[in-house]
Amino acid sequence: MSKLLTEIERQSVEQRIAKIENDTSGEVVIAIKARSGHYHRWAAAAAAAGAAGAAFIGNGALGKGGTAEVDPEKLAIIAVSGAVLVGLLFFVPAIQAVLLPRTVCEQSVRDAAARHFQAHGVGRTK
Repeated sequence: MSKLLTEIERQSVEQRIAKIENDTSGEVVIAIKARSGHYHRWAAAAAAAGAAGAAFIGNGALGKGGTAEVDPEKLAIIAVSGAVLVGLLFFVPAIQAVLLPRTVCEQSVRDAAARHFQAHGVGRTK
């Protein structure tokens, strides 16, 4: 199995699978992955929001609330910095768990399992 499980967890899973297979005519196949998917579209949206927010804040700070002229180069640096910071933060799984809608995560898990099982021929009858 996976290094994502401790030895005790691995044994527990194996015992449960054996019990299910002994009690039924079914065969249990599991797949364990560190991540079910990558959420690039969500990270891009978060980065865009970070850029817009940083630019908005930077415009107020640099432009003294709109009363002075803003240096476009400094504003661009602030916007890019905001995008990078928010975009990178979004790749932290713990942050994703808070920010992503649960339905998006659940669908990602289903899709990853289907791809894995199809790639390995799971489900083909003997």
